[in-house]
Amino acid sequence: MPAWINIIIENRDVEKIVSSYDRSTTFFYCDPPYYGLADYKSQGSKPFAKEDHIRLKECLSKIQGKFLLSINDHPEIRELYSGFNIKQVEVRYSVCRTDKSSKASELFISNYESKVANWKF
Repeated sequence: MPAWINIIIENRDVEKIVSSYDRSTTFFYCDPPYYGLADYKSQGSKPFAKEDHIRLKECLSKIQGKFLLSINDHPEIRELYSGFNIKQVEVRYSVCRTDKSSKASELFISNYESKVANWKF
């Protein structure tokens, strides 16, 4: 049997998604807009502000299932999610995978202990 079955990908408000799918067997992968760079706005949506990041954290704090969140490494994000498992990973950003790519740190934040060490992307 495949490891990935019954996958649903949605782009909706976190509270609506959690209320629809949260069970002890549910895994949520969250990839919110980067924190502290600018208010993110996409295709007519309202900006994703600091308050939205706080609301996301509060919602994830109450779920029955597991979550993994990936986001840029920022001191305020580290503080906001200080009660969770935080792993720093080094990533390369490149639109066309040239030598001009830049290294950066991202955070993988979860409500469970990861068994994977030294992730590199």
